Amino acid sequence: MNTKLALIVTALLAVLGSRTDAADAATVLQYGASDDLTFYLGGDASKSLIKGVDGRTAIRIDIAKAGEKNWSVLHHSPPNTKPVGKGDFVVFEIETRVTGERTTEGSIGVYAESAVKEKQGSVGEQVHPTTELRTFRRSVVSPNDFEPGEFILSVHLGIKAQVVEFYGAKMEVYPADTDPELLRLDGIDWTGRSLDAAWRDAANQRIEKIRKQDLSVSVVDADGNPVDGAEVTINQQKHAWRFGTFVGSKMLGDTEDAKRYREAVKSRYNFVTLPAYLANWGWLSETNRRHYFQLADWAQNEGIPARGHLLVYPGWTATPPEWFDIPKPELRTKLAEHIPRAIVAYQDRGVTEWDVTNELRFNETFMQELGGLSVAADWFKLARKHLPSGDLYLNETVILTNGGHTENEQATLEKQVNELVAQGAPIDGIGLQGHFGSELTAPPRLLQILDRIANLGRPIMITEFDMDIDDKQARGDYLRDFYTVCFSHPAVKGVVAWGFWEGDMWKPRGHLLTEEWEPTPSSQAFDDLVLGQWLSHESGSSGANGDWTTRVFKGMHEVTIRQGDYQWTRTIEVNDVPVRVQVIVP
Repeated sequence: MNTKLALIVTALLAVLGSRTDAADAATVLQYGASDDLTFYLGGDASKSLIKGVDGRTAIRIDIAKAGEKNWSVLHHSPPNTKPVGKGDFVVFEIETRVTGERTTEGSIGVYAESAVKEKQGSVGEQVHPTTELRTFRRSVVSPNDFEPGEFILSVHLGIKAQVVEFYGAKMEVYPADTDPELLRLDGIDWTGRSLDAAWRDAANQRIEKIRKQDLSVSVVDADGNPVDGAEVTINQQKHAWRFGTFVGSKMLGDTEDAKRYREAVKSRYNFVTLPAYLANWGWLSETNRRHYFQLADWAQNEGIPARGHLLVYPGWTATPPEWFDIPKPELRTKLAEHIPRAIVAYQDRGVTEWDVTNELRFNETFMQELGGLSVAADWFKLARKHLPSGDLYLNETVILTNGGHTENEQATLEKQVNELVAQGAPIDGIGLQGHFGSELTAPPRLLQILDRIANLGRPIMITEFDMDIDDKQARGDYLRDFYTVCFSHPAVKGVVAWGFWEGDMWKPRGHLLTEEWEPTPSSQAFDDLVLGQWLSHESGSSGANGDWTTRVFKGMHEVTIRQGDYQWTRTIEVNDVPVRVQVIVP
């Protein structure tokens, strides 16, 4: 083969072996405004067909006041005309604006979801139109395989009082191996991203005040006289604040990936969340239950504190299909039986903190069928009976996400917590998930929301943090900002990442480490903060009075004193009160 031909063949092979290009996209639905589209108008909402911007046909939806639910005013698209595969990129476009009559910034939820009961799945996020007509272009990952007629766009319009003009929508599907840069998505940004943003100084001041404590060393000789000039070194070994991650079964075994997984957990995190789902794909499978126990055993053996997730998921997603049609009293019994079973099994493995239940707001219909919030209150009481001294959490989604346009969700959470407590539910803490899409909530808004939830009088855990977006640098920058906000807030006990390795995550696009264990801007941001800026390494020497004082981040510290050829080393715990260590040297 001559050189020129070889080069041509090489180039062809490179093209054929490259990631899927934009030509492989399939348009699975596309439509404009027309009078025969499906809308559900709850509350004080009305709809009309109008001539809008530039004389174009639009549907005007007037929502006089926010609905009781975001989906109280709802549009369902026509179904998909072509198949959608699990894991495919689903890119949706929606062309819309608000008129400015009720608000100049709207809130619309756009979700690609199953249109058939047999297949679960709803993925999407909110967009926030202004008075300027705009086409929003976002992507999600398909949660399932869908044949033609099984997948739709669900547009939630009842989030706030607003007058919306809807011009049309489109959905494209790209194979899972498509280069994300070819998707032509909206750019991602947020207020306060710049390094000189005003909120950072205030956050760092709070961190200095609430996450650090004084550590003093007094060095004296055998006669009690102060020792001048003794060398003091402090190296932090472990944080008191929780920097955690969810762990899965791919961490088990002797494969190279499993070994690297375990080492990555130990080197980066001081806390883990363990799965305990009551489902055929979880606890009810003997294989998966064995994996659950092995994960708990590993955490206990490594001395890593853990929390359990989840005692009861109040929805059909986790409920075994064979339970769908049994009488509701029997279903309540089966769900409740998991509570003592899981608590006892995990308590023997050192787990004394649990998400008792999850996403009550999202699963309100299921809860109503089951008997209402009083059933959830009973779950908490039963958990307390079997875990008298542990911490029991109510876990909820959406509160922090969607750009912070979550007033309805916040109000519902407040109402549910107050009602549950009034019914005797022993709620020790509030778990806030953080599954972010393209609408990243600005740090000042995050702080406002955390302040509001903290007013419920219970500690907050960020229980499930990830970012389902392709922009790697945006993920890294937002991780930096999100952790800084949370670390600076006095009510927040920690952040649990919902995985970190691309090879074992619910939403793999949110990874810190690639499937090949390569670092990303997200892992660099995490390491710079947690293993760098927020990890104390101090040194100095005692003064004429024998004393030396510094401020360190709370946690476990190795303290070393050197005087001549004598060395003293101990591990000292620093928490909420100043620590003073006296060391007697020869």
